[in-house]
Amino acid sequence: MGNINVGVIGTGFIGPAHIEALRRLGTVNVVALADVDEQTAKAKAAALGIEKYYGDYRKMLANGDIEAVHICTPNNLHYAMSKGGD
Repeated sequence: MGNINVGVIGTGFIGPAHIEALRRLGTVNVVALADVDEQTAKAKAAALGIEKYYGDYRKMLANGDIEAVHICTPNNLHYAMSKGGD
């Protein structure tokens, strides 16, 4: 079985901790992240060494290379994001 490609939504406090933990597993590639806007996402992606970034999580969810997603936003946003809607 190959590595799992993961995307992360939210890069505030807990997002980078998830990314670090995922990388330590050795079986996960963090391939993309999404944040509140493209400028924030681009800066965080550069700081964390992640190639793809999105200012809208829905665009990241449309990326066919992503097999799993970590939602690292405030809890009240999780439901809509896990459904893939607004």
